[in-house]
Amino acid sequence: MSKVAITLGVLAASGAAALLMNPACREKVKAELAHSKEILLESCRRLKDELRELIDVGIEMKETAVSYIKEAFPAVLQRYEKLTEDVKPYLEEFKDTLLQVEELINTIINKFRHAIE
Repeated sequence: MSKVAITLGVLAASGAAALLMNPACREKVKAELAHSKEILLESCRRLKDELRELIDVGIEMKETAVSYIKEAFPAVLQRYEKLTEDVKPYLEEFKDTLLQVEELINTIINKFRHAIE
């Protein structure tokens, strides 16, 4: 530590000691400390209350979302099953068409092979 820092520390400690030796100053410091403590405690209480409210809102939002999902899921599942049933005939038709296309491609390939030979 530098001599300046030590000197300033000693002066600050001396000044604080001198102030605290004065009964009026000491009472004022105690009152300010008590007031600061109350402000800090009240701020902590408010923060705690606000956090509780935030948690309650989060829980409520989760419960609402879960209830909406539970209500909507059966309808969505039913619509999916109906769509699957509605599409089945088209898929069968599409499968038949693909088989015909495959046959045509095989015929064309065979004709090219015979033409090359």
